[in-house]
Amino acid sequence: MKFVERLTRLETGPRGLIGQLDGSHQLAVEALTPTIVRVLIRKNGQLRLDRTWSIACGRESVPWEGLSRLELPTAAFDREDHDLVTGPVRLRIHPDPYQLEWFYLGKSVLKERSTGSLAFGRRDHRLWHFHQLRPESRFYGLGERSGELDRRGRRFEMRNVDPMGYDARTTDPLYKHFPFYLEQNDTGCFGLFYDNFANCFFDLGQEIDNYHGPFTSYRAADGDFDLYFLASDNLLEVTRSFCWLTGRTYLPPKWSLGYSTTSMHYTDHPQAQRRIEQFLDEAEAHQLELATFKYGSGYTTRDDKRYVFTWNDQKFPDPKALNARFHERGVRLAANVKPVLLADHPAYDQVRPLFVQDSEVDGPEVSQFWDNRGSHLDFSNPDTVAWWQRQAQAQVLEYGFDALWNDNNEYVIWDDEARCHGFGKPFPIGLVRPLMSQWMTRASHEVTQA
Repeated sequence: MKFVERLTRLETGPRGLIGQLDGSHQLAVEALTPTIVRVLIRKNGQLRLDRTWSIACGRESVPWEGLSRLELPTAAFDREDHDLVTGPVRLRIHPDPYQLEWFYLGKSVLKERSTGSLAFGRRDHRLWHFHQLRPESRFYGLGERSGELDRRGRRFEMRNVDPMGYDARTTDPLYKHFPFYLEQNDTGCFGLFYDNFANCFFDLGQEIDNYHGPFTSYRAADGDFDLYFLASDNLLEVTRSFCWLTGRTYLPPKWSLGYSTTSMHYTDHPQAQRRIEQFLDEAEAHQLELATFKYGSGYTTRDDKRYVFTWNDQKFPDPKALNARFHERGVRLAANVKPVLLADHPAYDQVRPLFVQDSEVDGPEVSQFWDNRGSHLDFSNPDTVAWWQRQAQAQVLEYGFDALWNDNNEYVIWDDEARCHGFGKPFPIGLVRPLMSQWMTRASHEVTQA
């Protein structure tokens, strides 16, 4: 890797400050609101991914194909020497050595490391970002993580896996990619959001290197340096700003909040329909207030393998009648679906163009999935979305289900260069892996609302 050494040019543009680092990297500093300021650095003047699916700026959603990173809305700002000022927030760009320092209401709340703040890989697309660590700082966020609420002293990896049965104290990585954390120290509180979906690490004081003093770091395997700084008087207001920036959590239907049950035992049972009917009788006998019942993927099994959008007719001779019984009791139903077709799935050859494609040969990328090998559907391809929604309608919703249970969508594809359609502008899976989960869920949601 090679550290960025100095600011070599700084100008005022219509959207913010525009600069150059080490004569090659392009710097852009923009205010989205008086308390949200963005720093985008294009290594050697290039973006790895020219679109964002993270930034909503108050919208309910963003287009399937994303938004241009270079055309997001901006707010008013002032320039004072090497500073961008919005009113409450001041970003100071120290030119040599290059170093950013953030102020809120006149107080310095965050400062990059002076002994190397930002580095890029020389022969690859990795990046490193370092901040000074204050002795009193506390850290929160990063999504679902193990350990204490205060993340200080831990190092977390964001690489989506399925760690069923994990240790709530120590296991890492977990399911989610959530590159946002809040820091609270004696001078203020703020949040940092990295708009980058590549695998990454956050080190919040675990690593010690005596040449640099206490520090925190963010390290990404690929992607762009696109950082959002969010400041306010308290953590609640920072969180509200983050929700405005990236979009709020979807409000689920009221019926989904009641008592729900599922078990692989029911649908994996050799006489699954009879076993589920027995459960329903027992629930009625015990006056159990059941709101939802979720079918595990056992309804799709054949020879101990699971084939999405198929039915095992021997275990479920009349699933529509069974589901009607649930609806008579006012119970809603969800069916487990997975974004992978095993290599011997009856529809595999038919949908070969709809998979994430291998990086070296002409054909689908093949990965380990459950007890076999298969290929992941590419939800950045509109044809894949259309196929998925047709299958969901014919094989799930028309059987009486109310929703789809989107499962096993971590997209554990080890070939980071596997090719995605990219809505007509291809990109490697390593840049968007967590987005596939979101796009799958969006495709499922749309068909249930149709």
